[in-house]
Parts: sequence; structure tokens; C-alpha cells
Amino acid sequence: MVDRYLASPHYGEHRARYWLDAARYGDTNGIHFDNYRDIWPFRDWVISAFNRNLPFDQFTIEQLAGDLLPNANSRSANRHRLPAVRVTTNEAGIIEDEYAEIYCQDRAEQPWAPFGWA
Repeated sequence: MVDRYLASPHYGEHRARYWLDAARYGDTNGIHFDNYRDIWPFRDWVISAFNRNLPFDQFTIEQLAGDLLPNANSRSANRHRLPAVRVTTNEAGIIEDEYAEIYCQDRAEQPWAPFGWA
């Protein structure tokens, strides 16, 4: 019974959900316009990594430094790296300096959030 559950593609979907939540993954921007973002390859890669039982150290390396790995190309590197999954805004009335600070802080904290270090 356990082997059947582990062999199911739904296992990766279920386990990846927790990681993607911690990484603040979202298919849309999240504020105001809620526009679609084309970052689903990262989601699919995380699901695949869980289904393949990718060792955690390799899983982590590929996300934090996917573009620096040997034989990395831009397509594979962007699929593996923790993308810019943070909430953004396209609202016309924002204070640009305020959001520049918010985005800067989020870029510094976001890559570490899934590890509980933010």
C-alpha cells in the first residue's frame, strides 16, 4: 500500500504543495491586477523532484544555484531556481520608493524562507 502511494504522481503534488507554500509560489502576481505569471516550470520541477525522490542537498543546490551548475543553460537554470515568486503590484498609485524597499527586502529574505531562515 505504501509503495503504491509513493509511486503515484499525486505523491509529488501533495508533498510539493508544502514546499511551494513555504517558497511563496503563486501563478499570479497577487495584488490588484492579479496577472498570470509564466513560472509554472518551477512548480512542475518541484513536483518532479519529489516524485523522483531527489536528495534534499541536490534539491537545495539546484534551487539556490541552478544557473551556476555545470552544463546549465538558461532554460534549465530558470526551471530549477527559486524564481521571483513574491507578491508584486502594478497599481498606478503606489509610492515607488516604498515598493522598491519592500521588493529589496523580499529579494533578500525570499530565497531562504522555505528553509525557515527568513
